[in-house]
Amino acid sequence: MLLLGVALWRSGVGPRWAAVCVVLFPLSDVLLSVLPLGEAPDWISNAFGVLGLGALGLWVLRMTDADWETPFARPQDAVAKVAA
Repeated sequence: MLLLGVALWRSGVGPRWAAVCVVLFPLSDVLLSVLPLGEAPDWISNAFGVLGLGALGLWVLRMTDADWETPFARPQDAVAKVAA
């Protein structure tokens, strides 16, 4: 999940706040589990997961056919342009 969130942030795919929620999903689960708050840490971490992954899923569902056909720019292409 951490790597997925970082990859979403760096690639700019989907809303940025959703990438932050995906990163906070496992982090909040681990960090808040040491506090004696009962089930509140579970609710908080699961809320991050539902918000982040739900927003990304909604973003994918709202993509048009033209968006699916258009490839994303690859970092290798940018490096090749600079080297040429």
